[in-house]
Amino acid sequence: WSSAMERANVMDELSQRATPAIGILRIDYSYPPAPGDVDYPGSYYYRTVQEVAAGLNFEAAQEGRPLTAQQREAMEGAIRRLEAAKGV
Repeated sequence: WSSAMERANVMDELSQRATPAIGILRIDYSYPPAPGDVDYPGSYYYRTVQEVAAGLNFEAAQEGRPLTAQQREAMEGAIRRLEAAKGV
């Protein structure tokens, strides 16, 4: 059992290194994702790594106003996490 699990872990790691990935910056909005939505796991034929800009919700994005200091900080943090993510 342990060798099968080790093999699966190695294959998963190799697959993640070989499979292209993109980073997706999302607003702070929760809903049940449907096929084709940016946060639906099967919407792309490659890996995605998603980060949320906490506090930048749907309503704030729709208003189109400049970001608050807190929203800007949250967005910058999410971008830094995406940039640091392995394979993105």
